Amino acid sequence: MPLAQELPPPSGHTSGPSFSLVSTWIKDCQTSHEECAQLVPVGPRKFRRILDIGQGDTETIRLAKAEEVPIEADYMTLSHCWGNTEILKLTADNYESMRREIALNGLPKTFKDAIDIARNLGCRFVWIDSLCILQNSVEDWRSQAAVMGEIYQGSVCNLAATAARDGHDGMLMHVQRNPAYIERLHVHVPDIGQLSFEDIGRR
Repeated sequence: MPLAQELPPPSGHTSGPSFSLVSTWIKDCQTSHEECAQLVPVGPRKFRRILDIGQGDTETIRLAKAEEVPIEADYMTLSHCWGNTEILKLTADNYESMRREIALNGLPKTFKDAIDIARNLGCRFVWIDSLCILQNSVEDWRSQAAVMGEIYQGSVCNLAATAARDGHDGMLMHVQRNPAYIERLHVHVPDIGQLSFEDIGRR
């Protein structure tokens, strides 16, 4: 029998020890990685709005304005595939109601999973493009799209739903990861100094 089949199944990736380990990684990055600290944008936050997911297991969240977020507060971002299914979006029509509250049971599974992960990691604020940018405002899209890189760069952690085809697949699907299938990948990166856009175009 192959070794991979003899090994015990890995522990759940949504368990307390898993979140504790990830929290340790994030804290270590914030306190020990000088390069990471230099990449965090300084000055006012670039997002206009963000989701205040509260603390604990409340069944509602709300859309907060940037000025309502404490300057020292961490936030997370979500990278996700919209897909071809309909998902809740922020528009001028539902803006005021989303400022008051957003019911978790009305969100697609990927969003709910991201909120669950952020809460377990002790983070109160999450930025999701479809819920934080006015989807029927050209001006808002142009403004926020221009600084989207800085929004992601300023987050303490980007949650990436890489296996989800759309917002309804979720992030916490069961994926078997067996150490026997993991191989070390060696990548040689030559020291070519700082490239300019002109250099890249000539390569």
